[in-house]
Amino acid sequence: MGVLSAMAKQEAPYDAEVAQRHADNMLLLSQYMRAHLYAEGTSNADMPGNTRSLPIIWEDWDGYLEREAEFDAAAATMAEAAGDGLQSLQGAMGTLGGSCRACHQDYRAKDF
Repeated sequence: MGVLSAMAKQEAPYDAEVAQRHADNMLLLSQYMRAHLYAEGTSNADMPGNTRSLPIIWEDWDGYLEREAEFDAAAATMAEAAGDGLQSLQGAMGTLGGSCRACHQDYRAKDF
């Protein structure tokens, strides 16, 4: 995400091949069954200092799965756009970044 973000903000030079590779990796991550990583009893309340997962994940499981689906769709859009020029990358970055931000705001503590 960092490389794509830096290119989109023009903090790093746009390189279609590099952008596509990173976007493809994001797409691959989106296809991983992440929900299985969140076992009950592994929130930051249960394991202080070891995780930033908030207990709300399990209280609002359907909401978490919706956020996951939003990320999946945004990653697919980025994979289609990243190698097609800076403007295309920038257009897809808002949606991808927004999906990450939304999930992190709702389900991830800022600190350990």
